Amino acid sequence: ALLSQAKKHAVTCICLFTRKPEFFSQLGFAMAQREDLPDKIYKDCCVCPRFHCCDEVAMVRGELPKFAILPEPTNWQVKLQA
Repeated sequence: ALLSQAKKHAVTCICLFTRKPEFFSQLGFAMAQREDLPDKIYKDCCVCPRFHCCDEVAMVRGELPKFAILPEPTNWQVKLQA
């Protein structure tokens, strides 16, 4: 359903973190570096209780944007490497 909605709205990149990379690779997702997904981290991960011990794999389908859209949180304690 999510992939069809993305196509309907002309979304060119879908990113996620998962503990089941095998499943998503069958849907056309490829592994990515966490640092390549700053918006996902700024929006969701920085408030997650597992942030500093995350065991999820970053994955992406489509071309990654070249820049972050969301601003870095003001209470950010860890800097992402560019």
